[in-house]
Amino acid sequence: MMDMLKQWIINLCGVVILITAVEMILPDNSIKKYSKYVLGLIILLVLISPIIKLYNGEFDAEVYLSKSESYFQDQEYKKNIEIYKKNNDIKTVEVFKENLSKQCIKLLKNTYKKDEFHIFIQVYEKENVISISSINIGVREGGVKNIKKVIIGKSEEEVHASLDDSNKANKIKEIICNYTGVDAESISVYKEE
Repeated sequence: MMDMLKQWIINLCGVVILITAVEMILPDNSIKKYSKYVLGLIILLVLISPIIKLYNGEFDAEVYLSKSESYFQDQEYKKNIEIYKKNNDIKTVEVFKENLSKQCIKLLKNTYKKDEFHIFIQVYEKENVISISSINIGVREGGVKNIKKVIIGKSEEEVHASLDDSNKANKIKEIICNYTGVDAESISVYKEE
């Protein structure tokens, strides 16, 4: 319905602009009054074209009414609202985790400028309240790294090595604990290779 109205307005504006341009170009003589008559008929046809379409059967109001009635009777709008609400909640949690991770990395970079950090946050939601269950912090120390022995033909499981410097790990836990308010037991710091 709205598309039809939009198309009708566009057609009407286009015809009016075209007719105005034609009238400006026409010379002042006896042909001008006949041309104004023809141009007026064109405008009239554009104005009544939606009514003609209604009677031709292109527009069936009963179809639109039955669709809207079934939509409200089946309460599909409530289902859609629930779907949008769940998606919104999921997106909100993801954005929260991403923003908190960025803030924690920024905070740790102030203290340890050469190191790289990867933070993984796990949360749970209870009664529309998001709580942090654990924070895992991967630390890749900056500077010169030792060359590791390469073993060919064997598969090794990737195991997170604990951070060698326990003072550094405790300091990182303390910084994050003070910023987020999460217990130190819920924060784990590991060394990334």
